[in-house]
Amino acid sequence: MKKLKKPSKKLLVLIVFVVVAGLLVAWHVANHGKNSDGTKANLSGNNRSNFLKLSDENVVLTNKAINAMLDESADAESQKTAAYNNAQELGGAIKALYSTDTETTFNKTWKVYMDQAFVYAAASKKGDEAAKTTALNTINTGYTVPLSQYLSKLNPAITEVTVRAGLAQHAAYMLQMAGEHAQGKLAQETADLQQDRALTKTVFGVIADGIKHGKASDPNKRTYKKL
Repeated sequence: MKKLKKPSKKLLVLIVFVVVAGLLVAWHVANHGKNSDGTKANLSGNNRSNFLKLSDENVVLTNKAINAMLDESADAESQKTAAYNNAQELGGAIKALYSTDTETTFNKTWKVYMDQAFVYAAASKKGDEAAKTTALNTINTGYTVPLSQYLSKLNPAITEVTVRAGLAQHAAYMLQMAGEHAQGKLAQETADLQQDRALTKTVFGVIADGIKHGKASDPNKRTYKKL
């Protein structure tokens, strides 16, 4: 019987290399999208998609609720409840991307925006310019500025000026639509609604896309990508 030759050193090195490489690939597949502590990171595209879907729904639902209030519709209160419930879901969606603290801050500031949007709409119907100005200023100090400042400090990939401008324009569209509905300018309102939906998708996309990986409960362990 012919004696088998010992494998050469080069062949042994190659075999070891292939085995180690295979193990590394298997480890990467098993741990891709995980934090250093082994918990799963929020890389899921579903989180982003849900965040954008709910933000778009909020534009539509808030506009419908304001219109129902202005028209004194029988379902005005239920429409308003639906809009506020959606806002709570939106807060939950940003929590999935960032943290519980972010959800709290978002809910607080977003409620200011929504509350004042209804105040502004009612003032538009009455022609109360002073009340409209007060509502606009409250939106700026209680929503636009604090939310953009908070997000830019939390996520270095977000530019405060950019997000602030986007949030301000979103609010401006909503208030403008309220005024247009009160004046019966429905065609312009419809056009502005589509503009606002497109803008919101862009702004909320910026907020979501800054995230590279991290643990939702601990934003200090997140890293961010340059937008």
